[in-house]
Amino acid sequence: MNQASAESALAARLRVPQRCLVIAALAVLPARVANAAEAEGGGLFHPLVSLLVNAGSGPREALALGLVAAALIIALAAMAVMVWSIRSAWSRGSKHRSRIRSLERELAEVKGAIEVEPQIVFRWQGAGDPEPVITGTLPEALGVPGGAEKLKDFSSWLERTSAAALDDAQTELRSLGKGFNLFATTQTGVRLSVEGFAGAGAANLRVRELQGSSLEAVIDAERHAVLEQELASLKAVLAKAPVLTWIRGREGKLRWVNEAYAEAVEAEDAGSAIADGLELIPPDARAKLQEEISRGTIARQRIHAVAQGERRAFNVIAVPSVLGDAGIAVDVTEADRLSDQLDRQVAAHARTLDQLATAVAIFGPDQQLNFYNAAYVGLWGLEENWLSQSPKDGEILDQLRDRGRLPEQADYRSWRQGRLSIYTALEAVEDWWHLPDGQSLRVVVVPHPLGGVTHLYENVTEQIALASRYNALFSVQRETLDNLHEGVALFGSDGRLKLSNPSFARIWNLDHTELENEPHMDAVIEACRKMTADNTHWNELRSSVSAFGGERESTSGRIERPNRSVVDYASVPLPDGATLFTYVDVTDSWRIEQALRERNEALLAADRLKTAFISHVSYELRAPLTNIIGFADLLATQSFGPINEKQGEYVGYIQRSSQKLHKLIDDILDLATIDAGVMELDSSNVDIDETLRATGALLSDRIENAGLTLDYDVPGDIGSVMADETRVKQILFNLLTNAIGFSPSGTAITIGARRTPEVVEIWVTDRGPGIAPEMRERVFERFETHTDGSSHRGSGLGLSVVKSFVELHGGTVGIESELGEGTTVRFSLPAVLSAQIGQEDEDGIATLAALDPAVPSH
Repeated sequence: MNQASAESALAARLRVPQRCLVIAALAVLPARVANAAEAEGGGLFHPLVSLLVNAGSGPREALALGLVAAALIIALAAMAVMVWSIRSAWSRGSKHRSRIRSLERELAEVKGAIEVEPQIVFRWQGAGDPEPVITGTLPEALGVPGGAEKLKDFSSWLERTSAAALDDAQTELRSLGKGFNLFATTQTGVRLSVEGFAGAGAANLRVRELQGSSLEAVIDAERHAVLEQELASLKAVLAKAPVLTWIRGREGKLRWVNEAYAEAVEAEDAGSAIADGLELIPPDARAKLQEEISRGTIARQRIHAVAQGERRAFNVIAVPSVLGDAGIAVDVTEADRLSDQLDRQVAAHARTLDQLATAVAIFGPDQQLNFYNAAYVGLWGLEENWLSQSPKDGEILDQLRDRGRLPEQADYRSWRQGRLSIYTALEAVEDWWHLPDGQSLRVVVVPHPLGGVTHLYENVTEQIALASRYNALFSVQRETLDNLHEGVALFGSDGRLKLSNPSFARIWNLDHTELENEPHMDAVIEACRKMTADNTHWNELRSSVSAFGGERESTSGRIERPNRSVVDYASVPLPDGATLFTYVDVTDSWRIEQALRERNEALLAADRLKTAFISHVSYELRAPLTNIIGFADLLATQSFGPINEKQGEYVGYIQRSSQKLHKLIDDILDLATIDAGVMELDSSNVDIDETLRATGALLSDRIENAGLTLDYDVPGDIGSVMADETRVKQILFNLLTNAIGFSPSGTAITIGARRTPEVVEIWVTDRGPGIAPEMRERVFERFETHTDGSSHRGSGLGLSVVKSFVELHGGTVGIESELGEGTTVRFSLPAVLSAQIGQEDEDGIATLAALDPAVPSH
């Protein structure tokens, strides 16, 4: 502040007392005049006073005299007041001039002090004074601006927190007169001391640079405050932390614990745990920790302790300090359980991966092999002892290259570097390896989020071969389909034509190129409908294609078109929802079939006529044949007189011929009965061995006369079978008769039987000339006969009757023969006779009842 400003302020202060003095003088002037006149004993004012006193002698004189006196009094009062004011002002002016000189000296001292120590002073004259008076400067190198406008804006040159604190402090200083001391930091990082104080009716703010020991003290104080805050924060965090934390003094006693520790030792609070000295760590474990701490090292130990009534595992870390030690205990009980569970899962996964056909290898972030499965060993043929040493990925590649197991590479070094760069990739990489031995591998490398990669080697050699064969087969099938005579059309589940061949287009007169565009079935039906008179098939087609899975069934039928052509069709629902249709133009075959059908009907009619004729003739022959046999027997017995030798020979011829004819007629009638489906079996428990020997006994004379022998090959425990005994004997009789006819003299005929759980097998073997291969299939046909150089010639019905009776029992018959070796006829009967065997055939076309009224009808 300069001298002119100080003098102006002083003059302003002097004006108010001068006005007050004038008013006071006017108020006391009359009294002072009277007192002065009295004091002077008359003097100058005595005649005037006397005049005033004696003015009442006349009215007019008194009035005039009063006015004069009043004017005089006023003038005298004014002069007195002026004199008094001048004297008072002079006295006070002298005092103010002395005060001004004192203030000037103080101002000079302040300026000297300011110039000695660089600083900036802000001065606000009153609370309402918005603009401060700024004096002093600080070097701009400190980050303090030089202009007054910039200095007043603290946020432009102080850090944000410092500027905010200073704004708040100077507001309180100006409004409340509250002083302060604080430290601020410029935007260039320089520390400043800011002091605010009130004095002489003004608010003052002084800014100085901190230097030397003051700066160091401030820095130390700030560090101390930060440390205090950090310590308080750490204590607050540790107090609520879920891990157990404590601090011990040098004597080993607890000085501080957190809430988790108090809960673990079941104390009411942390203070109670300290006061009661409740220890979590067992004494022996505590002694070991203390031993390591005493050596000045950080102690680490896994302990088991009782916490909240449960035995739990803890990882303990204790750190020594100058005041004792601090420790922390982490509950790892759950982590141990999860670790054990993880180990079991890893082992289970390893066992699972060992069962995979895909080779798997897992490498860590250091590119070392951490896991491999059995398929990996089998694929590359590497030694497990070497793999168990965790070789690096690059070493494995080098080993495989030396063995010739990697794909051939022009620049192996670059290829190897590219493979190892996968460890820094973020996405899975897929590659195909074609090995020198012909194998093809699909190689997938999957990076792990925590580092490392997993290699998957899938041997796709077979899949590629299958795909190749599939493509070749598809091409063959496509070519085959295109050359089929049948028309093929495949409709998908969406109703569109997915596949067709040229024959389909030819049969329905369609454009094959348009069919390749997969038209909808409605368009195909509309194009094909023109060639048919009936829409039944097309409705079936639409229903088959659009039906749901459970309603889709195979269909087939025939379409007769107006142009006299005939098309057979069939539909098959496929598992994928598609429907396959096939169409065959059977016009020619249908016409041939019609002709064959008509011819077959004619042949069947002729066969029925022949059968009826033979059966009728056979029946008609039975009566006269019976008479002939009867009269021949009478003649042979000579009941009506003797006959000569020649006549007896003729009678023998008649008897033998009659017997053959009688047997032929019986066979014909049996076959007719079987064909008519009216023959029933009289099933009973038939002893097999007894039946075979009884049948052989019937033919013993013929066997002996032919110079033959009959051998039996029947086990003693052959047992019995459910069958019609009469028909079984008839079967054996026909087989033995046939064997006798074809066996040369001096040979043997064998009849045998064997039993299995399902059937009883019986056979007859002769040592005759055998049967030619081309004749074996026809020997069981009716009226089929052959001599094969022998004198035997049968009717051709014996084996036909055998076959019919065996099949009637539900059995089978077969023949084994070699030319010059003989013939064996085998037939088998079910061990258990079916309940349906022997029932009437509903399809029979002739009945014996129509031929002989004596035969019952069904």
